Amino acid sequence: MLLKRTLFAAFVAFSLLALCLNATPLRRKTGDKAVVDLKKQLGGDITFTQSDETTITASGQFSEGIKENDPDNYFIEIVGLPNASFTQLGIEIEVPGTKPFSNSHAGLISLIVGKELKVSHKEDIIASGTIESSS
Repeated sequence: MLLKRTLFAAFVAFSLLALCLNATPLRRKTGDKAVVDLKKQLGGDITFTQSDETTITASGQFSEGIKENDPDNYFIEIVGLPNASFTQLGIEIEVPGTKPFSNSHAGLISLIVGKELKVSHKEDIIASGTIESSS
């Protein structure tokens, strides 16, 4: 009986260890994409592309919803990550929208899929949506 309990305990321990070791985010291949649809609020979207093993490129354009020509007053935030102003992201405003933009940052698509992205003007959220896998 003691042998059965010992073997069962060892099996459970090894099973848990194997599960924990495999509980890492899914790696994405270069070229994988995710998108957040902001067409209803800002007339555009942001597409995220895994440009290499450790870099994500975000690109997009908004055609409406931007009322002020000061990029320091507009912010993008992926919930759980620090927000960044349009200025910090290199997004140029052409009221009522933006010029096409593209910038790269370290990251993995698998870590942002399913997260909410918010665009705000000063303290007010003007658009939000969920980042969804598109590949």
